[in-house]
Amino acid sequence: MALTKKLKNKKMNLKSNISPMSVTDLKIYCLNLTTLGISFTQIDILLKVILVSISIGYTLHKWFLMYEKNKSKSK
Repeated sequence: MALTKKLKNKKMNLKSNISPMSVTDLKIYCLNLTTLGISFTQIDILLKVILVSISIGYTLHKWFLMYEKNKSKSK
């Protein structure tokens, strides 16, 4: 019986220590979300550049292989 009262008192103390969200917390959350959005935008641009570079490299490699194949057939 005494143990349950102690547990209830501890739960009440924990609940009273929790404070509601303040304006400062909301400002920090907004700043973090803005920063995250900007970083994702920059990642998007970087991924586009990498994709175009890989596509151009793949195309040039295929052209080179086709050229070598046609060159060996003509001999």
